[in-house]
Amino acid sequence: MTAPLTPVGYYCDHSDEPSGSRTHHDWEFVEGEGFVFQHGPGTNSAFTYVDRPYLKPEDRERRCPRAVPLYPGPAVDAELDRLRDELAEVRAGQDPRLRCLIVKAAPDRDLYIGWSNRCEMPAGAWTRDEALAYGFHRSRLDRADKNGSSDLSCGDGHWDDAGFVAEQRGWLKRDRLADYALLWLADRQAEAFDLLEPFEGETEVRRT
Repeated sequence: MTAPLTPVGYYCDHSDEPSGSRTHHDWEFVEGEGFVFQHGPGTNSAFTYVDRPYLKPEDRERRCPRAVPLYPGPAVDAELDRLRDELAEVRAGQDPRLRCLIVKAAPDRDLYIGWSNRCEMPAGAWTRDEALAYGFHRSRLDRADKNGSSDLSCGDGHWDDAGFVAEQRGWLKRDRLADYALLWLADRQAEAFDLLEPFEGETEVRRT
């Protein structure tokens, strides 16, 4: 007799409800880590794992009334991987070291530049293996491989992006980013600034 399949989790869809509905999901709390899995009022669908050993027994039984079990299979496995990646990125985003934009130097070059849009300067330079060891999640590097950068919003650093403002000194073309970052990180700022172009209406790069 075949043993019954055990669901890997429960999925619920709230897309027919108003976006401000508060019935969607609860926070899940991990001792020492805080709230790590949130579904807020704007969430239309959610997946909750069966095995949440950090939840109290009574909490494990609480499920959304709309939740349906999901069983192992390629589609579920893919969704699990996506959700794990998403959660890992949220956790990594809480580490100040990892909040920079990841920009790949070129499609055929194993070099990833960390760029701080807030400070307008390089935050680091790594090979893929070095970036993973530093703590960046592979999904961010995968996006950089595909799109040119890890950005999910406006296309900063994508392959077709023109470039960046560098410390309010001048304009840095995207194809010069890697050389600029390596010089800047080696404390050779004067040489790095040679790679900048003056802002429109100005004749020189601002060096001081």
